[in-house]
Amino acid sequence: MESLDPAVDPPVDALQSVFHLYETQRDGDRILYYGESLVPEQMLIREAWPAFREAGYEIELASTETREDIVVARPIDTGIDGFPWKNMLLFLATIVSTLLVGAITWYYIPPSDLIANPLTVLRAWPFTAAILGVLATHELGHYVMGTISWC
Repeated sequence: MESLDPAVDPPVDALQSVFHLYETQRDGDRILYYGESLVPEQMLIREAWPAFREAGYEIELASTETREDIVVARPIDTGIDGFPWKNMLLFLATIVSTLLVGAITWYYIPPSDLIANPLTVLRAWPFTAAILGVLATHELGHYVMGTISWC
């Protein structure tokens, strides 16, 4: 483990009002802040999160058997060039798969017609729009519940 460089690493000042800091160490790409939490876990995360996020880190609180708390900071991984390629590929796969399922099972387009003219699959766009609307509502529900739990 190596010591920290205050010019590069997240600001320790963000923890001072909610965490009594004993020691700080770097473990690979993680930064470990050893000490004792002065507030409940959710309040600690809520208070320190903005400064760490601005510095490019995500944080979580861990505990040890000795009742010592550890704030673990990890760099935010946004993927290649900061663009969520995996998310976009999965979204496109969802669109293609719902178009195919809708064309074959809802609109009864034979697979042989789809092979002969692949653009025929676009006739199933209403089915895909309905499924994506339900999925979007479901996922936004997760977002809302995650936001409410921070309050």
